[in-house]
Amino acid sequence: MKITADELHGMRLYDAETHAITEYKKEGDGLIIKKTFDDTLALDTAQEMRAVTAGEKWGDGLKHVGFLPQWQVERMMREGTLNNKAAIKQLFQAAPAFCTREKYLK
Repeated sequence: MKITADELHGMRLYDAETHAITEYKKEGDGLIIKKTFDDTLALDTAQEMRAVTAGEKWGDGLKHVGFLPQWQVERMMREGTLNNKAAIKQLFQAAPAFCTREKYLK
C-alpha cells in the first residue's frame, strides 16, 4: 500500500514511547515533515532525581547524571558524539534542567 502526500497532508501523529509529534504538510510537489518532542516527562523526572541526590557524594545512591531527550540522542548519533563524555557534559551544562546531579555541572 502506497500513501500519497495528499493523504498525509494535515496528519499529526504522536509517539508515546519517544514523546514525538510528527506533522505532515504538503507544499507544492513536496511534503514537509515536522517533528517536535515533548520533554516534560524527562524534565520532571530529572527534577525529582535532583532532589533525591542533593547532598550525596559521588557513588552514593543513583548513578544517573541526567536524561538525554530523544531528539538530542538522535542528533548526537548523527554527529557521532553520543559516546563522547565531553559532548554530553557540554549538553547538560547548556541545559542543566536535564541533569540529575548538580555536582556533575561543576
